[in-house]
Amino acid sequence: MEHYKITIGEKIIDTIFGLQKIIIDDKEFHFTTTEIENELIDIHLGNSLHQAYCLIKNNSIDVEVWVDNQFIRIKIEDDRAILLNRFQTNSANTQGEISINAPMPGLVKKIEISQDEIVKQGQGLVILEAMKMENEIKSPQDGRIKEIRIENNTTVEKDQTLIIIEAI
Repeated sequence: MEHYKITIGEKIIDTIFGLQKIIIDDKEFHFTTTEIENELIDIHLGNSLHQAYCLIKNNSIDVEVWVDNQFIRIKIEDDRAILLNRFQTNSANTQGEISINAPMPGLVKKIEISQDEIVKQGQGLVILEAMKMENEIKSPQDGRIKEIRIENNTTVEKDQTLIIIEAI
């Protein structure tokens, strides 16, 4: 069973999702899905059948869904995504700099930027491998890479500063 935070408009829903059941606000729902064709699925929820078309964007975080002829824009974050977002936006200081810190201990697989490079919000900065999963650390804002404090193929500790970004 995995925990997800689902955002629909301004509403945030905490869910626990497992094999053919989902728990929302302590209520348990059983369901099955059948893939009809690419991005089109049938959802059997209790005694009802719903047809959904899902368009996944932005690395499975942003999803556009048509369910029973209604359009819904959803943001889905698992515990890992929530943790990464929390550490990526951590610790801005008064000089307009942001420290990008490691959200977990891991191995630096690839540094995707270089010193003095101009980066955009959401641009990939570093690939960090932790627990055999590759996690892309992204820039929380537009800026210039002021300092890179890591090298490829080195290990980092949780909360270690990886990169300093200067606001522009």
